[in-house]
Amino acid sequence: MTGPWGPAAALEEACGPALRPGGLDLTRRALDFCRFPRGARLLDAGCGPGTTLGLLAGLGFEAQGLDPSPDFVLRAAAVGPARLGSLLDLPQGDGSLDGLFCECVLGLIQERRRALSEIGRVLRPGGFLVLSDVFAGPAITGAPRDDRPGPCPAAMTVGEAISELALFGFRPELVEDHSQALRTMAARLVWTHGARWPWARQGRGPRPSYVLVVASKTGDPTVARD
Repeated sequence: MTGPWGPAAALEEACGPALRPGGLDLTRRALDFCRFPRGARLLDAGCGPGTTLGLLAGLGFEAQGLDPSPDFVLRAAAVGPARLGSLLDLPQGDGSLDGLFCECVLGLIQERRRALSEIGRVLRPGGFLVLSDVFAGPAITGAPRDDRPGPCPAAMTVGEAISELALFGFRPELVEDHSQALRTMAARLVWTHGARWPWARQGRGPRPSYVLVVASKTGDPTVARD
């Protein structure tokens, strides 16, 4: 399996099973903020090998995992319910979830508005979307976009993300810059794999940021679903 940072096995070797900057530290930060009640219905969309799913299940939540990779679903199923699926066509019913975790996933999807429409559909009013991802340019709302090549071609600026969330009935409640976690991960990848690492061979581009956003579903979307 290969992602924007290169082969998943090599990424796991360098950074651990979470396969993303910050690992479970950012997940726990979001959980502390959201204060979901025990038994809350949560989905880890793009669950990978099940790192977040295992944490959620272990804390007593009614957690599910979803991933397009059969290999990842097989691994995730060892720690909690997991199934094949995509953010573009979620199997959950309307308003059936209290929270949805989308960690380092949305920036990889070209049909982002379709994904946000699906997220808005399955979350109940007052439910939380936990979004941590790579963003184009600095972690400053409204900063200009730089379209030079980067590791996540679908990445948006923080300002773009907040604007699109609002279109689909979401209100950001927490926006935190965790770019140091991204720099730490990049250093580990280069240290472990050097010039063999695909991202290390790319040309110069904008310095990306890594941001945690927790948004609440406040109402109906103001754009038509794709």
